[in-house]
Amino acid sequence: MESYAGPGPSASTDGLSAHLLCPDCRHRIGADLVCTACTRKFSRQGSTIVLLPSRLDASKTHEEETWRVLPHEGENQPAWKAFLHKHNEVFYFTETILPHLDLKGNVLEIASGSCWASALLKQRFPVVQMVASDVSPTALKKGESLVQLLGSSVDAYVACDLENLPFEDEYFDFVFGSAALHHLGALDRGVSEVSRVLKRGGRFLGILEPASGPFFGSIWESKVGLAGQRAHEHGIHEAMYTANQWRDAFERSGFSAVEVVREWDWRYKLTHWLPPMYFRALEFVPKRWIGNVLPCSVNIRATK
Repeated sequence: MESYAGPGPSASTDGLSAHLLCPDCRHRIGADLVCTACTRKFSRQGSTIVLLPSRLDASKTHEEETWRVLPHEGENQPAWKAFLHKHNEVFYFTETILPHLDLKGNVLEIASGSCWASALLKQRFPVVQMVASDVSPTALKKGESLVQLLGSSVDAYVACDLENLPFEDEYFDFVFGSAALHHLGALDRGVSEVSRVLKRGGRFLGILEPASGPFFGSIWESKVGLAGQRAHEHGIHEAMYTANQWRDAFERSGFSAVEVVREWDWRYKLTHWLPPMYFRALEFVPKRWIGNVLPCSVNIRATK
């Protein structure tokens, strides 16, 4: 796998506070967390800087409500339980992704959830400035506990809207997300924001995004599918795109090199007996069908 390094040294020692933007008016936020233009005052919840826009879609508000009651990762659940709940993703990340990364500078994780990936990235690359972000302050609070459990650290926790990131242009060297972008109501807007905050030559890596053709995608999004059940129960957004649609979204947003890699390794799908059987069966299917007709996961690598 290709190595991922940032385009060059970054001002990580400056800290994040001098590079924050108001999500409402896009002007700079002062050290006192007050917007220098519209004078809106932002706040902290523990270690988390809360930079959510004044108006937030209902599905994003529901993400915060959902994080409070999740059976494995909710606010009353212990950090170890949240970490074990992600054991398949952690196993996949540590075995197939992390060994091939080479990071420096400023690193952003989008839709961090319980922040297990931010913790592992910072543990592997202690010199980077690691910023964990999510629309849910409750998720980031859980993430802080999990980071401590793993003996790692994160430089900043920021509650924000992925479709309206509160960071200045071209600040980050690397942006990472695990199963993050399919939760967006406006995919193009979110991808454009990722592009905006990346430096020239910076890279994005998104892993384990769902991909499928329209027929199986509609089942996945319906009340019959697991994702659809979650969406209808909690009022959150779950979307499915083909592998080609994923590629097109990044190319439209100005990324110069986009690679969508189909992933169907059954060894990392052991949560239930059915997924490993299905993913093993994909080994005998024409590859052009996978991700554009039949469901799979995709990893997206893109360079700005």
